Amino acid sequence: MDFDFDYTTIEDMSEKIAEIINKEAINYIETKNGFHLLVDIEKLDNNFKKNYYNKLSKLANVDIKGDELCPCPGCCQGNFTPSLFKPE
Repeated sequence: MDFDFDYTTIEDMSEKIAEIINKEAINYIETKNGFHLLVDIEKLDNNFKKNYYNKLSKLANVDIKGDELCPCPGCCQGNFTPSLFKPE
């Protein structure tokens, strides 16, 4: 599942996201204007599965959610190179 956050940073949103889903299910793609939160549904802890989608959808700066296109890490996105990483 992909959530597109625009005009914010991973650092600004990571604590709020960590309250909604377990870190094992999280991957980030940093983009030119924000980031994509990739949620591995198979790795979601049972405590988070029920309401994660609605809670993430209500966070500030979530633009698009669901099955969508996202920039490929390592490509060029308007003179910016998106990168993929997991939270520590």
